[in-house]
Amino acid sequence: KFVDCLFVGDRQLQAIKAIHGSNHPDAARNLYYTGDVYRKLGKYEEALAKLEESLQIRLNIGDHPEVASSLGNIAVVYRQMGRLEEALAKQEQSFQIKVKIFGGNHPEVAQSLGNIANIYHNLGKLDQALEKAEEANRIFV
Repeated sequence: KFVDCLFVGDRQLQAIKAIHGSNHPDAARNLYYTGDVYRKLGKYEEALAKLEESLQIRLNIGDHPEVASSLGNIAVVYRQMGRLEEALAKQEQSFQIKVKIFGGNHPEVAQSLGNIANIYHNLGKLDQALEKAEEANRIFV
């Protein structure tokens, strides 16, 4: 079924670009979801290409939840590839945007802190992992 999604997504992207141009938010959304499908299929290089292209379009709107989401999803792909330092950098960028948008005491911020804690854990940096997990917990409680 994922392969069907890729076919339909590609056709939709062609139509969006023909009607609205390559830098339209709908094109970014399509690329984002296509990248997520590639990630779920384990095709990480393809996923990164689509997600990075989506991010480049979304960056035109400035600090926005969709930019943070794109960065977070890129971090997930890097993490699944074992590229943990790159995953951490993208997740921290996502976190900073969420703090600017939502403030420091919001569930989206806590989720990012939890993701950062998980990456630190994977890196074997357990003190930093615990610190970020505790920060996330304080927001949720």
